[in-house]
Amino acid sequence: MSPTYKRVLRSALRNLRTRIKGGPAEGYKWSLPTRTRFLKGTYESQMANFVGDSLHSEDVFWDVGAHFGYYSLIAAKKLTAGRVYSYEPSSENLFYLRSHVKWNRLNHVTVIPSAMSEEDGTAVFGGQGTGSGMIGGDGEEVTVRSIDSLIGSGDAVAPTFLKVDVEGQEANVLRGAAELLSTASATFVISTHGDEVHQECIDILQTYSAYTLFHCFEESLILAIPPGRKINGPALFEGTPEKLMSTEL
Repeated sequence: MSPTYKRVLRSALRNLRTRIKGGPAEGYKWSLPTRTRFLKGTYESQMANFVGDSLHSEDVFWDVGAHFGYYSLIAAKKLTAGRVYSYEPSSENLFYLRSHVKWNRLNHVTVIPSAMSEEDGTAVFGGQGTGSGMIGGDGEEVTVRSIDSLIGSGDAVAPTFLKVDVEGQEANVLRGAAELLSTASATFVISTHGDEVHQECIDILQTYSAYTLFHCFEESLILAIPPGRKINGPALFEGTPEKLMSTEL
């Protein structure tokens, strides 16, 4: 089945819904014509379980690069006294994200239709599939925001935990979070795209001495933990201890 045909079929059936059958978002309503890994609850299972297990009920969770909102739903289930902010620029993905929030009556989830980078502006955003859109890709013009701008303007409450997955913009997202990073008040879990970007993110985070940093090139993951936050971070890297670097900064 061609990607174009899949997209047309998914669009025609996108209002059909079922419940996620397992995993940390089990029980939530979800659009039927999406990947079966979402519906079975096996999508990025190690990472998804880590996020679900690491959140506190009162956290403010930012889902940066929310896609269809799977991590937003995981956070919404855990945050009984907190809030979720879901950032996604793609108009196609936004339909699913907003539908999943609406269908599950998640009043503590706020969807912000923007990409994230170093500074505010606009950019062309697109990609070959719903999960591969990036700034500079072939697609639609979108709004771009920085983390510090969102907080400073009052458009969002400062996060205590962020999941960042933005198809190569990870270092720019961190550059746009200098004020937040300087407060050492938020946990970052970052999915990087390429060794160069991975190293850039490490270099940026190492300038903020309060953080404890875990990272793994093999798994393309970085975890930055602020002082006083108890988290089972290294468990995310089980099975690749030789590739894990833990630095008390």
